[in-house]
Amino acid sequence: MKKTEKKLPIHWEKSTIGEIFEVMGGGTPDTKNEHYWDGSIPWATSADLDPNHQITFRKSITNKGLANSASNLVPKDSVIVATRVGLGKVGLAKTELCFSQDCQALVFPKDQCSPYFTVLQMSLIVQNFKAISRGTTISGITKKQLLETSFLLPPLPEQHRIVEAIESYLTRLDDAIASLERALVNLKRYRASVLKAAVEGRLVPTEAELARQEGREYEPASVLLERILAERKQRFIEEEAEKERAKEEAKARDKGKPWTKKDDAKALQKGREKAEAKYQEPQAPDTSELPDLPEGWCWASLGQISLFVTSGSRGWAQFYSKQGAIFLRIGNLTRESISLDLGEIQRVSLATNVEGTRSLVKKNDLLISITADIGSVAVVKDLDEEAYINQHIALLRPSVLLSPFFIGWFLKSELGNELLLRNCRGATKQGLGLNDIRETPIALPPLVEQSSISEAIENIASQQENSKHVISANIARCQRLRQSILKWAFEGRLVDQDPNDEPASVLLERIRAEREGQASTSAAKEASPAKKRGRKKKTEA
Repeated sequence: MKKTEKKLPIHWEKSTIGEIFEVMGGGTPDTKNEHYWDGSIPWATSADLDPNHQITFRKSITNKGLANSASNLVPKDSVIVATRVGLGKVGLAKTELCFSQDCQALVFPKDQCSPYFTVLQMSLIVQNFKAISRGTTISGITKKQLLETSFLLPPLPEQHRIVEAIESYLTRLDDAIASLERALVNLKRYRASVLKAAVEGRLVPTEAELARQEGREYEPASVLLERILAERKQRFIEEEAEKERAKEEAKARDKGKPWTKKDDAKALQKGREKAEAKYQEPQAPDTSELPDLPEGWCWASLGQISLFVTSGSRGWAQFYSKQGAIFLRIGNLTRESISLDLGEIQRVSLATNVEGTRSLVKKNDLLISITADIGSVAVVKDLDEEAYINQHIALLRPSVLLSPFFIGWFLKSELGNELLLRNCRGATKQGLGLNDIRETPIALPPLVEQSSISEAIENIASQQENSKHVISANIARCQRLRQSILKWAFEGRLVDQDPNDEPASVLLERIRAEREGQASTSAAKEASPAKKRGRKKKTEA
């Protein structure tokens, strides 16, 4: 069934861009010729057209550069349309200018069209350009396609009324969007202030204060740290002792000797003694330049409170697969939260003989990016699948006597992030080493207080995330309304039509007559021998 064409508003005419405007192409002077550049003529590319239809010049050319290129000098109020690179951008010339081959210029018939009306209508039309271009080898539209594009022409007074109405609506929309964006910025600032209060012991009542009020004892963080260090040492000794026992048993069985419980005990004891002598206490932080802490808190290093710190290995690309274990990369760590972002994940399928233990992630592990976007942090909490990390991520396994969530939020705070990154090194490629992470200081509250702080932060973060979604949805709604306003405008539904306006048919006839006169004048000039002499032929962009 044939689609019925919409009826035009009163006194409107439907024409084409080629019938109404002179369309001129652009070009680029030889970039190696210094005599063509840094002149007095502004020269624009599609990159100079911004979303508000402004044109910001970064380069200029000379008269010689203009004469020896395919570019054209167009007058003020010409509309510049990106038709290749940057397809969909539209700008209004506030001065004479020339431009690159990625653009075409719509030059106005004198006093017959509103420049800004044209810009606004073109901002809608170019959306169709993107649809036409999509799927083709070269992204862009031809000059022929541009010339044949339909253009709606209202009476000139109505064009001005439409522009005035659009500007009024869009100004209010822009104000609303600006307010919403300020709200997003304020949310971010509030989050930073919450974390600052948390790591300074001001977010929740301290355990020391509560213990005094309730007339009870409490375990200060310094005692907790002693327990962590003892647990850490004991774990190391037992793991080393088991390695020694397994090694001795293997030797005995290789020699065909029986292995008894007495042998087990003897080997374990020997292993413990060797491990005791081998064990090195993790380095404590230098607190001389660190801020004072609330009562009951103490400074520790990440190395002191961790069972171990390691990083992922290289060479995982060969194991990429559509199925298998999750492979965590820097993109899965965020700045906003300590949760993993699993929106986009890579999977790996490991061969049975591949050793991936060092890169295997467990619940409550802390992950820290050590290259590229350095200092992003996540805590593994809602990951029920097998997962591994790449070489750009460090894995820190904290003591079970700590809240991994508090550690994660501390490292997200301004203070924590500053302490984490202070050893960031490398002139051309910055990065964190594992020792840098081990040496990073952390302000440690009593265990109960760690949990209280983490819970308070999580509650506030959840509320902030909800607010952020609402604000973002309203910004998107404003953006959609912007497009609706433009659509209504060019359907004749934004302002009232005035039957006393001169019909656009009369306006179109004047434009045609003016265009024909210009064409005759141009033909005469081109036929002039003086014009032909010494002038290089310009190729159409």
